[in-house]
Amino acid sequence: MILGYLVLASVTVFIDEILHYYKRSSKLLSFFSSIIQLSYTLVHEFSHAITTVLTRGKVLEMKLHYNLSGHVRSSSNNWFSRVLVTYSGYTLPCLISIFFFNLMYLENFQWIIISYMIMSFISLIFIRNLYGFCWIIGFIGLLGWILYFNNPIIITHTAIFLSSILLISAVYSGFRILLFTFKFPGEDNDATSLSKNTWIPAKIWSFLFLIQSVLTGIISALIFL
Repeated sequence: MILGYLVLASVTVFIDEILHYYKRSSKLLSFFSSIIQLSYTLVHEFSHAITTVLTRGKVLEMKLHYNLSGHVRSSSNNWFSRVLVTYSGYTLPCLISIFFFNLMYLENFQWIIISYMIMSFISLIFIRNLYGFCWIIGFIGLLGWILYFNNPIIITHTAIFLSSILLISAVYSGFRILLFTFKFPGEDNDATSLSKNTWIPAKIWSFLFLIQSVLTGIISALIFL
């Protein structure tokens, strides 16, 4: 069942590329794909925000956008905190993905839904744009409805699907930031931000993100072997 959901998650993440390959277009499919994939953007931006809070910094704003981009503006007390906050954006989603696959292995599906609820409520404190606010409210409402009715089948399938989206997106993000860093070296992203703060080239940071994303996929697979 998990393999089937990983395939479905892959189709969801790459739906625009698939439609383009077959010279097709579907605004409806692209719309629903973006709605679902924002669950990864949420985890990514939440990672920046929670790391800021844990390092005694201040989160000024969080935004989630229709095009799957997100943004967290924060202030940190020192150089190490700034580096840690930036690095967490790709690292924590990988760790959370592994954690969720462990929960699935232990059949604690409900705790995956609860974890998403916790991340959503915390993010709601910092969200500052209308689209992001509406999406999080809708996401909380959907997950709350699922938990309220407590149907084991719905909880199980929802948890597996969301965990699969997170894993596929986390792995793909490692490849994507490496590609962007080489293709658009001047573009602002986490790798270039880390480069500015550490004087380590952005390409090295992007390679590190790629390695940890690949390891995330391998470890997640090994959990079920």
